[in-house]
Amino acid sequence: MLSQVVNITGIQLSSLKPSEAEELLPKLLPRENSLVEVTVLDKGPNGTYKLLISGSVFQSKLPVNLNIGEALAAKVIGLNPFTLSLDHIFPAKMLNENNIALLLSKLGIAGTEISSKVLKAFLKEEKPLVKSKLEKVIELLEKEDIKLDDQQQLSLFIQMIHTDDFRGSFLKKSYAKMFRYSVEILAEEVLGSVKRLNSMGIPEEVISRINRALVLDFSETGSLDAIELKEKSSGKIEDQLNALLEKGTLLGDKVKNELLCLKEILIRFNMLRACYHRTGIYPGFIIIRTGDGLEMVEYRLENDSKEAGIKPQKLKLEMNPGSLGKITINGFLAGQTLSAAFGCSLESTSEMLNGGKEELIKALERINILPRLSFGSGVKTGEIPEGGSMRQVNVRI
Repeated sequence: MLSQVVNITGIQLSSLKPSEAEELLPKLLPRENSLVEVTVLDKGPNGTYKLLISGSVFQSKLPVNLNIGEALAAKVIGLNPFTLSLDHIFPAKMLNENNIALLLSKLGIAGTEISSKVLKAFLKEEKPLVKSKLEKVIELLEKEDIKLDDQQQLSLFIQMIHTDDFRGSFLKKSYAKMFRYSVEILAEEVLGSVKRLNSMGIPEEVISRINRALVLDFSETGSLDAIELKEKSSGKIEDQLNALLEKGTLLGDKVKNELLCLKEILIRFNMLRACYHRTGIYPGFIIIRTGDGLEMVEYRLENDSKEAGIKPQKLKLEMNPGSLGKITINGFLAGQTLSAAFGCSLESTSEMLNGGKEELIKALERINILPRLSFGSGVKTGEIPEGGSMRQVNVRI
């Protein structure tokens, strides 16, 4: 459990005044799987808090930093010991209007279209439902007329609210620059530009430099260049484009204009990615050659520093290769081990991928990944369309 409150103990009544002891005498514990409001009464050393939960006072450490008086919603997931979950409150399939309204009511937040949208995004991003942070996002969206129609834009906005370096004034001033474009849209524009360049009959020497910088081709040796260039320094790609633009008179105006367009898109993408990096989110994309075509694989890594020892990163991959339907991979990367849930919208796609397991292993080995794959029935997630199927994938790098 990502954000689980455990080792909750009742306050020792002997340490309180008689009047306080009578007032704070513990009542019956709330039912398992019930929703509760947690209020911070006091903050002690080493992240220890005095908490008011369903009329009783408890003491515990929390995985989030809260101020005295702050409130958050939680779910009771165990009574012996008394245990709360702060982020896994409802599974995706239970995020209906009634449960959203119940959570908003528990926190004393008015139920509106915006507040419901924000609450769903907090749950999807696995952020603790801290009332003050929810209200901050709702206020900025309502009063500043900020429109976040793209899910990843809203995700970034919420992540920034949870980052102490960012304040509301900063968000308002920087909104136009940061949220004018989404990562998904820019990635698709890069793919479109690369496809156009590959169809212009450009000399092989020129187009190969572009493809080696941006396209991953498993059939070629040295295809790792694409990942190395993107991960080590995206500026190297721009250097390649600058070198090609110097030959603009030889390539013609149409090619030169397309190269300038690609360069501009990459600059915008890198600026937006830098904003994400400040919040511990690392979005990106890889263009893969599939036969004679090019497909986009978008990925996202997110630091998860709540765990002790090796700090895992949340991983998300998405692709939509035409007739194969939507393919999604969600999981965690910790040290050298990647654990992920693999899902696809079409059953025929899962059967095809299962049948091509050996080819997938060979492809991963070519980029120095030593895979251990297992395909089997799994639980559907909110990322997989209704009727889709899940496969479990475990990869050791």
